Amino acid sequence: TFERLEEAPLVVVKRSGERQPFDRAKVVAGLVAAAKARPVEPAVLDELVIGLEDDFRLTGPEVTTADVGRA
Repeated sequence: TFERLEEAPLVVVKRSGERQPFDRAKVVAGLVAAAKARPVEPAVLDELVIGLEDDFRLTGPEVTTADVGRA
């Protein structure tokens, strides 16, 4: 097992200006939909999203929906 330090919450800023907590499950669901007809293992998608979340945290406590979509 491994432990992760408790991290400051990551906030997603929508185009409307609304702020919501980052939800890893929503990003995974989007990737699953995008890769629907492709042979991609769910574990690979989970690891990808974990890496993206870590990258977003390096840039600051807030990320825009456009940045999430591009990533």
